[in-house]
Amino acid sequence: MVNPNQNKNFNDEALRINRELKRENDKHRSLLALIIQSLDAHYYAEVQSKDNVIGLIRHRVDQALNYRSFDD
Repeated sequence: MVNPNQNKNFNDEALRINRELKRENDKHRSLLALIIQSLDAHYYAEVQSKDNVIGLIRHRVDQALNYRSFDD
């Protein structure tokens, strides 16, 4: 039989790790959003096309932020 105290400790640790990962994920998402905003503000014409480096970077950052897949 499983000791309920061990199960509670496991669940508490899992929740702590989950919260920590969510905070880290939120920071990364905020950084990606800042990158997109900066590219849009400073390179507006260039980001309209994926045929140049700035536009391609902006496209990939947008995909990382908003989609699960990097397929075009």
